[in-house]
Amino acid sequence: MWPKIILLLVISLAGVQSSYSSDRVVLMEQFTSTTCPPCVPANQYFDNWIKSYANKDRVAIIKYHMYWPSPGNDPYYHANPTENLARKNYYSVSSVPHARIDGTINGGSSYSNWPSLIINQMSVPSQFTIDINGDLNSTTGGTLSIVVTSDNNPIPTGTLVLQTLVVENELNYTGTNGDPVHHQVMRKMYPDANGEVFTINPNETKTFNRNITWNSGWDIKNSQVVVFIQVVETKSALQAAMRRAQISLAAPILSYPQNNATNLPLNATLSWRRVLTQANRSIKQDVPASAVTYHLQVAKDIDFNTIVFSDSTLTDTVKMMSKLERSTWFYWRVKAKETWGTSDWSNTWKFKTIPLAPSLILLTEPADNATLNTSSVTFSWLEGEPEVTKYQFEIDTSPTMATAIVDSSIVDTFSVKTGFVDNQEYWWRVRAANAAGWGEYSLIRKIKVVLTDIVICESVPTQFKLYYNYPNPFNPTTNIKFDIPNTQSISLKVFDWLGREVKTLFEGIINPGHHTIPFIADGLNSGIYLVELSTSNYRSALKMIYQK
Repeated sequence: MWPKIILLLVISLAGVQSSYSSDRVVLMEQFTSTTCPPCVPANQYFDNWIKSYANKDRVAIIKYHMYWPSPGNDPYYHANPTENLARKNYYSVSSVPHARIDGTINGGSSYSNWPSLIINQMSVPSQFTIDINGDLNSTTGGTLSIVVTSDNNPIPTGTLVLQTLVVENELNYTGTNGDPVHHQVMRKMYPDANGEVFTINPNETKTFNRNITWNSGWDIKNSQVVVFIQVVETKSALQAAMRRAQISLAAPILSYPQNNATNLPLNATLSWRRVLTQANRSIKQDVPASAVTYHLQVAKDIDFNTIVFSDSTLTDTVKMMSKLERSTWFYWRVKAKETWGTSDWSNTWKFKTIPLAPSLILLTEPADNATLNTSSVTFSWLEGEPEVTKYQFEIDTSPTMATAIVDSSIVDTFSVKTGFVDNQEYWWRVRAANAAGWGEYSLIRKIKVVLTDIVICESVPTQFKLYYNYPNPFNPTTNIKFDIPNTQSISLKVFDWLGREVKTLFEGIINPGHHTIPFIADGLNSGIYLVELSTSNYRSALKMIYQK
């Protein structure tokens, strides 16, 4: 009696992980003083590092000046003692130099470690983006529009506060420690050191208008605006932003494709909003700056070390790319240029191009030329790649497949079919689809369905046998073959090297025959595993090696 085909459902469980949409700008808060001798090498070391660091635009720096050690006559502390002390007391700082990275990372006085702490924190994504819009002047200051956007992740527990500051660079003053030049000196916090408490929901955008009064003693050309979001209770800084205080030419705003877009064509079109000059803004809002040109950069990494396109002579706000690589993340940014100045870079957005067409699908069950004594057949195959979204199954009574019945809505790696005709031969094949379209068909297999009680069988095993899996080592799928000589209740399980069960592949009554079951190791760690076949009077276990 030929065995019935086993109905095998292999379910792969993949954990759903949250993904954050924004790259982090790290907040670096340094406590220093012009009367502190150890602060001199700390300032010089850090200033030299940040000056040469390629990603300096992703570090928002604030330096609070203190009144100690003696004689305590630091002019930058005395220019704003209230707010300098407020930050000192918030972090319980009792010595200088001292650094805090994103609020919770205590850099202490070991200034040689500060860069690595910043770089490590830069790899932690943020759920927030901060955009600072508007411009300031050296007479009255002005109003900035601060736009905060959250992604779909839960908002951290605690009281959120938005802090806005002005810092100044290139300040020449030689204190008792002999340090002659000072950078990122905190000048003022707006509205004050308490900032503005706010609430925000996932996928929400909020705008904060901040009135910035300007002190005539500050050099606006050497000043910057720093904004950051902090959890009051935990001191965790969730995101920061920094830009020049006065930008007569605003940074372009990217339009298309949207950030994190996927499946873009290889000739993707990039677009951004036209930039207005400061003069035009004061007269008529919709008048573009005729002299503005744009510099577009496209790279394969967020640091723009691997640039694939760069053009600083663009006059339009649309650019069609060509011959981009498939299945690749690209990062892009734009800055505006005019004869009298250049804007900051826009925010950096990323997109992913379409993948390669799916590879050839490998069929698993039923075996080619199998004769089946069943009215319901489970057809199965190995998972396709890359980024397969669905499968098309075809079955016909002719090897030409000219009149095949087609099912193009399958999202798993099997399909159960019924309605077979007794003593009829069938041919079947499968192909996969992704964003690039349909891949090639698999090889065609043939089966014969016999619905009577007697089925001629060419080969029935005479003994139990468990074979080594193939391939071995594997990643992440392998096939486990075994022989059953008579109808039995069996158990086929996978264990880790410590003997803990990780997967039950089959458990129940099975007919005699040669059987193959795929094992998908998604979600497991690399290592040695055991596959065990057991019945009432037989047990065998073999070693498998999973290599990611």
